[in-house]
Amino acid sequence: MRPLRVLVTGAPGMLATALRERLGREHLTAMTSRRDLDITDSAAVRAMLSAFRPDTVINCAAMSNVDACERDPETARRINGEAPGLLAALCAEHDAELIHISTDYVFEGTKGAPYVEDDPVQPVNHYGESKLRGEEAVASAVARHKILRVSMLYGVARTNFADFVASCIEQGKPVKAVIDNAGSPTHCPDIAEQIAALLGRPETGIFHCAGLGGCSRLEFAEHIRALWPAPGLVIEPVRQADFPHMLAKRPENTSLECRRLREAGILRIKPWRDALADYLADRGRRARGPH
Repeated sequence: MRPLRVLVTGAPGMLATALRERLGREHLTAMTSRRDLDITDSAAVRAMLSAFRPDTVINCAAMSNVDACERDPETARRINGEAPGLLAALCAEHDAELIHISTDYVFEGTKGAPYVEDDPVQPVNHYGESKLRGEEAVASAVARHKILRVSMLYGVARTNFADFVASCIEQGKPVKAVIDNAGSPTHCPDIAEQIAALLGRPETGIFHCAGLGGCSRLEFAEHIRALWPAPGLVIEPVRQADFPHMLAKRPENTSLECRRLREAGILRIKPWRDALADYLADRGRRARGPH
């Protein structure tokens, strides 16, 4: 494949950071933060596309704080629901493909098995609702689109649950982890690798792109403890109801099955346990520093 011109929004988030590292090896990659590009501003987006002339735009920009979306659903709808449609329409004008990052929270979480791409959607909070609107807007505005639903992201550049548990282990602090909120933990570099495999391919539509398998946050924390030996660490099982300060209801289990990627023969995502082991090993190397 020839080197592509790729524009990534949402820097310096976890996924955008991983994309810069992975795609920068092969493609001309431009990273934009909210200060560089407001995706709700049509004139700014049009100017950026005209100047950079991307082959592909990867939209990682989002209002991703679930409780903040519950407090301010109008802003969530504008950023997560309307802006992706604006970006998609302008990509269509510039003959650019759009890869849009969505979420497992478009599902209700009561299926009792991993969700596949064509399962019925029914979000239970404003975040999921706004992201679903974004999916619909993208699909209707640009033919060349790929919508990737991701789950329980972790990686460098931003605090996440994996880091929280690892930090508690290092500091000898107890961990509270919920048993009634489950998904498919996903290492951001795995998504970046998957996106690299998708660039330039003709497939369009929705793809689930998440760590293979699924677990609750309690199981996730327990596996970190097993990989990062800390036999004295106390992990306390709790329920979502034990955190009354959380405004938004979380779905019980939104584990994802990457059926379309598997059927296309291009699945690059690892089982979540293997990816977590890689992340913790890398975290240890970063903590030790160069030798």
